[in-house]
Amino acid sequence: MSYLFQEHPGQYSGDRSVKSGVIVIHTSSHNQKLKHATLKRVSVKHPDLHIQLDQSLALPFHYELLPKPEVSIRYKVINKELLSLDLTGVMTTIAGKLHFEGGKTRPFQVMVPISGLYQQQSVH
Repeated sequence: MSYLFQEHPGQYSGDRSVKSGVIVIHTSSHNQKLKHATLKRVSVKHPDLHIQLDQSLALPFHYELLPKPEVSIRYKVINKELLSLDLTGVMTTIAGKLHFEGGKTRPFQVMVPISGLYQQQSVH
C-alpha cells in the first residue's frame, strides 16, 4: 500500500475547504484461480483520516492484462490544520471477499502497513 496527499485544497473533491488524498492498494497473487477481490471495508488507523466506501470496490486479477493490479481509495483529512501528512507505517485494515473460478468465495481481512508515497512503476 502507498498513498498520495493532495497538493492543492479541493484537488480531488472540488471543495477547496477539504483536504484529501488517495491510498493505493497494490496486489499480487500466486493463485491463478483467483478472479477478483471485493473490498467492503478499508480503515486507516490514523486519528486525522476518514475513509468511507460508498460502495464495494472490485479489484480484478487478470494476469494477462494487469500483472500487478491496484486500486485507489480516497480519504478525507479530518484535521483541517494539517499542512502535510506522512502515512508511512500507518496500519490499515482491508476486509472483503475473494472470488475464485467456479463461483467459490472466501471472506478475508488483512492488516497491512502503508509503505510510503505512491511511485509510478516504470515499465522497461
